[in-house]
Amino acid sequence: MRLPLTAKAYQERSGIASTLRSINLYAELNKDDAQAVVPITYYQTPGSLRFANDNANANVVRCTYRTSIGTAYCVVGTTVYFVSSNGVLNTVGFIADRPSQIYAADNGLAVVLVDGVGGYVIDMISNDFHQIIDPAFYGANYVVFQDTFFVFNRPGTNQFYISLSQSNFGMLSNTGVDTGTIVGGALYTDGTYLSVPLTGGSGGGAVANITVAGGTVTVVDIVDFGSNYLVGDVLSADAANIGGTGAGFTWTVDTTATAFDPLDIAAKSGSADPIVAILTLHDELWLIGALTTEVWVGTGAADFFFQRVQGAFIEHGCIAPYSASNQDVLGFWLMRDRQGKNIVVQASGYDVHEISTPYLVETFSNYVVTNDAIGFCFQISGHAFYCLTFPRANKTWLYSLKSKMWNEWNWFYQTDGSLNRARANCCMFAFDMNIIGDWENGKLYSLSSNLFTDDGDVPIIRIKDFAHLVNNFDRVSYKSFDADMEVGTADPAADPPEPTVALSWSDDRGKSFGFPLDQSLGAGGEYLTTVSWNRLGYARDRVFRLQWSAAIRTALNGAFVEAVKGRT
Repeated sequence: MRLPLTAKAYQERSGIASTLRSINLYAELNKDDAQAVVPITYYQTPGSLRFANDNANANVVRCTYRTSIGTAYCVVGTTVYFVSSNGVLNTVGFIADRPSQIYAADNGLAVVLVDGVGGYVIDMISNDFHQIIDPAFYGANYVVFQDTFFVFNRPGTNQFYISLSQSNFGMLSNTGVDTGTIVGGALYTDGTYLSVPLTGGSGGGAVANITVAGGTVTVVDIVDFGSNYLVGDVLSADAANIGGTGAGFTWTVDTTATAFDPLDIAAKSGSADPIVAILTLHDELWLIGALTTEVWVGTGAADFFFQRVQGAFIEHGCIAPYSASNQDVLGFWLMRDRQGKNIVVQASGYDVHEISTPYLVETFSNYVVTNDAIGFCFQISGHAFYCLTFPRANKTWLYSLKSKMWNEWNWFYQTDGSLNRARANCCMFAFDMNIIGDWENGKLYSLSSNLFTDDGDVPIIRIKDFAHLVNNFDRVSYKSFDADMEVGTADPAADPPEPTVALSWSDDRGKSFGFPLDQSLGAGGEYLTTVSWNRLGYARDRVFRLQWSAAIRTALNGAFVEAVKGRT
């Protein structure tokens, strides 16, 4: 009989209900009209290859960010890097040493980074770097860009605030020129001169429209703030740019530019619980609080650009601020509300519904902490995933948006043979690659479904448990088990020439499994290899398990089992 993999890709709260554990495999639903012999096929989670590494900075990768113009940045420990397409890391600046994720957003002019307390800005053209020091910047855990504004939460409160529209580096760093004192000089030609570069001082890039009347400069109207200036800098202009051969004009910087108006702040009004995360979904702001969520939209109102969407109030907040992420118009996070916690939810439209299972919720609740969970989304081979990793618990889970199934995503420690959370601490899609940042060693890896090891040579352990086989609880003799797997895909020159897969089984309802028995997956080109085990003993309740780490392409449809009812 065929033993297909038709059920969920994880076990239930009790093993007697289901033991369908899946590690480093994900389910793909086969189309009904494709005349598929099985409804579900399991494929391998992607392998990884080292993309970049600063050997002198073995630390947690706190952020990876691909900008709107295709460039990329990462934060390793306290160092901010510009990431080149060939994997070279170039130091941009340094930030505070805090045990936090970093979130980033850009407006095409500047990248803003926040770490829960401070904020930093990068000029996207020059890679100049500066801390945000404006008194109307209140820190943030999250920053998003929407409708020409940077949007921040004010940590520990139900407030959020915005920057000025299309703020540039000079405004965000408070180093662009704003107001100044004119010394008009003499003998200039009267008129108005547009886009005149200002020279001198400690910065650059300042541009002004200058008006000359009576041979002297009377008006300096700044049209480009520039950057890296200081109060007290004395600027001037080439006489040829403001007419004639005059001399003596100077403009002394009195104040620098700002990107923040202290009045551009609002509060989540449906409930006083603090905002812990912000997502932008379908051009709307989702203000996710510790207990509740509100949706705001840009209206262009004179007092504050964003206004609350009436009726869009969700009685679910978030227990783990860094678990919030979005894929297209869908949002995901680890929920907390006034009734409980640790349910994974998906937001679509104004509807929020659970995508976790009773087993997962109970598993999460047994972790020492869950408020450290980190979530992000990525796409591989046409499958979009929401990844949820728990650093303290040392566990990573993947949710497939297509199959709506969960599986475990693990890294194999060769030193002790243990399975641990995936190396990914953050993710970005840049240079046509999915690039993840390591949670420990400062490395960046590229993910690919055509890679079958991690970091180039670390084996990936793949495990799939099958459903309970029970025949009225009678004793059953198992004559054979044939794995329905793709075989013969090994490189003919590979070592070993014939990779293997191991079968083990449990006769105590999934509580323990016996010693695994190896069989060949076929040498390269041997596509008709039968992966078979014979004379497998008796059981009243049998659970089979397949496990392999062969660095080859495989796919698993299920198995064929020959079983005969026992005489006693």
